[in-house]
Amino acid sequence: MIYLFLAFVLAIQVVVFDFFGNRIGKDFWWNFNFILLVALAGFRWEVGGDSLTYQNAYENNLLTLGEYFSGSIFTEGWEPGFVFLMTLSKSLISEFWFFQIIHALIVNYVMFRFLRRYTTYGFLSLFIYYSFNYLYFNTEILREALAICVFVMMYEELKQKNIRKYYFLNIIAIAFHYSALILLIFPILSRLRLTVRNLFLFLLVGMLFPYLLQIVRASLSFLPFADRALGKLDTYLMYGLNLNGSIFNTICFILFPLLIIRLAKGTTAFKDLEILYMPYLFVAMIFVIHSGFGRFINYFIPFMMVGLSQVIFTILTFKRYRQVKFLFVLLAILPPFFYKMSYYFRSTDDLYPNTVVFNRWYPYSSVFEKESFSFRHILYQEGMRQSHERAINKEK
Repeated sequence: MIYLFLAFVLAIQVVVFDFFGNRIGKDFWWNFNFILLVALAGFRWEVGGDSLTYQNAYENNLLTLGEYFSGSIFTEGWEPGFVFLMTLSKSLISEFWFFQIIHALIVNYVMFRFLRRYTTYGFLSLFIYYSFNYLYFNTEILREALAICVFVMMYEELKQKNIRKYYFLNIIAIAFHYSALILLIFPILSRLRLTVRNLFLFLLVGMLFPYLLQIVRASLSFLPFADRALGKLDTYLMYGLNLNGSIFNTICFILFPLLIIRLAKGTTAFKDLEILYMPYLFVAMIFVIHSGFGRFINYFIPFMMVGLSQVIFTILTFKRYRQVKFLFVLLAILPPFFYKMSYYFRSTDDLYPNTVVFNRWYPYSSVFEKESFSFRHILYQEGMRQSHERAINKEK
């Protein structure tokens, strides 16, 4: 299985280059990993859920570059920046694998560059990226992944308080995915301190969010994309969890990160990422109350990967608690690992016999063999239908 093999190769590199500090071949393997992950995502064939929709639209409905500029733009309801990138790609090569290569190059170049810049444990961060978010960024949230990449580039402007450039890049991010609207308030939130009072304020905002959204809608009604963008927020509000689900998300996305922040205090990672703590906790509070807003957590994922890798090595270098430091490492890894695995291996027998969610990506198929799996289409389409029906029933 190609996924496990690559995980094993990356794990060996973590031991060789991060744990033992070997520098021989380090640059070669870093660049080789980049090529490998770009190729794996770029040359896939009908691997992933959302990719199926993008591929069908690209091959059957997408307009030419001339039609795009003439005003007869794509009617899928996707953001103009993403549509333009797809249109430009199709104008060069009409097969979807070409766009996959372009997308994988952009996403992984930004991720690799960011991980190497912000952590001294690059291979561990890369292993975390591959294990938890590589498939998600490269085969599912194609539009939002590009917006996240722009935010990664915006981050330095946020740190330097270069607000004009920050908001210029923010507009580009919104052009790829409307969820980047949340980034507009990050400069304000980043000025707040981590206090109990502010956390309570965030909780209150989360509870009142549906009403506040109507105020925002009225304020932004003059913008051409406002109705469509805010309509997506209305959709996110339709999704909810039971009490057990809310408690689980509180542990994973609020209590666990607060523990990580506590452990990271005083480290390089803490100083680099401190400016994002309050924006993250604001988004997490809303997510716990309105589960549909979980996708806004995606903007913090690159920074969470860096922070987690730094915390793991900080724990391992503790001079105290030597006998139990590996237990602390395990406790640091278990919440995100359990959260991800519980999603990947959730049964989908009700949609297709003997399948789990991970069958959206497994078995892997490439453009060279173009092996299609009918169950993959059923899992995605029926899963989307059920999710939508549950949201409608919740509203009723």
